[in-house]
Amino acid sequence: MNNNRNDSNDDHFGLHLLRFGSVLLVIFGHWMLFSPSTSIISSQVAPLFGFLGVEVLLVLCGFLIGKRVYELLIESTSFPNSAVWGYLKRCAWRVLPLYYLVLLLVICTSMILGYTNSSIWKYFFFIQNFVSAMPPFFPESWCVPIVFFGCVILVFSVGLLVKILPSISKSTLFLSATVGILLLSFLCKYLYYLHHGTISLTEWDQNIKSVVMFRLDSFFVGVLFGWVYCSFPSFWINYRKQLFFVGILLMVFLFVGVGYFRFFIDSQPFFWEVLYLPLTSMAIAVTFPMVYQFRSNSIVGKKLLFFCDKISLGMFLIHYSFVLLIFAHFILISQTSVLIFYGLAVLYLAIVFLCSFVLHRFFEVPLLRWGTKN
Repeated sequence: MNNNRNDSNDDHFGLHLLRFGSVLLVIFGHWMLFSPSTSIISSQVAPLFGFLGVEVLLVLCGFLIGKRVYELLIESTSFPNSAVWGYLKRCAWRVLPLYYLVLLLVICTSMILGYTNSSIWKYFFFIQNFVSAMPPFFPESWCVPIVFFGCVILVFSVGLLVKILPSISKSTLFLSATVGILLLSFLCKYLYYLHHGTISLTEWDQNIKSVVMFRLDSFFVGVLFGWVYCSFPSFWINYRKQLFFVGILLMVFLFVGVGYFRFFIDSQPFFWEVLYLPLTSMAIAVTFPMVYQFRSNSIVGKKLLFFCDKISLGMFLIHYSFVLLIFAHFILISQTSVLIFYGLAVLYLAIVFLCSFVLHRFFEVPLLRWGTKN
């Protein structure tokens, strides 16, 4: 292990910036879907922002969790152990109570506004999109089961390999489990492609992009880079600029070049159904070494960013199916003038911030303090 990475410097300012920026991309993308204009911003850029924001969050979750689980694996004599379970409990305590609270808020709001869904029970067990498209309810929650099952599969697979192959190095076993899950996810997408052939972009969005069994690769690409960070610190630092350039270049191709070169889903189904999402996750992950080194000299700026990052989970969970649902029910957003639309956007963002702050101040903080004491 290399101690020259300055892990504590600026408390990972770059990762805080990346996470909060990703949440803002999702919020902006969802709001712009209601734009009264039919410009390229509302029709193409807005969905892209929402897609990119969630993809970054998935890979970043895999990186942070994978890195810490790997560190605990190397430090321990047995795996999983109390340290691993303690870490996972803290992660769950940070996310799950807020998830269930927002889920209940969304259910109550939907019932009051007259929206019903018979599959709501699935959301309590994270199986709303495990093997098939999720119902049109609480759609922003689709990434939560991916992270949940990603954590479970990571710990279970690594623990199993450590038990049955104790003579092999833990680093090799961790890498083997990670690569194995990536290959399995790739195989699932390939089998889907063989069975369904050409599909529409809507079917791709519902049946592949948002389904757990096809999207574990996004989480485990992050896990893989967590292993790279711990195992090859010199490579991580020395090649960060080159990797960042490769990532940006790949993103330009995936988000712009596919249209320019006419890589459409009806003509290139294999590319879209099997390769597109893993390549997107990889393009995001290779930018992490550069982002990880971001620093700020502004104390006020750092404190503000760290606070925004703390409430970002609440912002992500509550912005669409709660705040925007109420907005869209009472206001025909897409029929407003451009000036009123952007005025409403400012009000919408302010309400999302306020709701997230209230959740953090009066629910998350007391709950975390209680959990720490107990």
